[in-house]
Amino acid sequence: MKKKDFDFCKYKVGDFVLVKAIAEPSCDKKWFDTQGYKVFRKIKSKKVKEPFEAQIVGVATFHEGEKIKGDWENPGFLNIKQVVHAWKVRRGLKNKSITVLQEDIKLLPFDKNRCLPKLFINQTWPEYSRKAMREYMEGWPRDKKGRWTKQQ
Repeated sequence: MKKKDFDFCKYKVGDFVLVKAIAEPSCDKKWFDTQGYKVFRKIKSKKVKEPFEAQIVGVATFHEGEKIKGDWENPGFLNIKQVVHAWKVRRGLKNKSITVLQEDIKLLPFDKNRCLPKLFINQTWPEYSRKAMREYMEGWPRDKKGRWTKQQ
């Protein structure tokens, strides 16, 4: 079993970093057998469109290797070829953590005023959806103050 170089002292929990790519399990077609079962497990970087700021919240460990299919008498197992450590980062306090490899992040200079938002929302509605919602809500009844009331 081989270990990838990982410096646990390079960053600390609470450090702000610039993320250029996120780590995901890879799904190349050559890693599936004839019945569609994944036979090899590997973690790869996926570039993001635009780098973003995040805060380190922990570390994750992944095991890469070949999945050996089993049966009733001999259970299947993962034949580990390599151990990969990755950092867990968050964009908001309530957001799910994102896994990133060490080579895909860069430490940002310290700023005492920098903090995470309570909830990071990266959702923009397309104009056609906004228009459809506006048209739909025009038919709803309102009271004299302009607030929506229950439809009867």
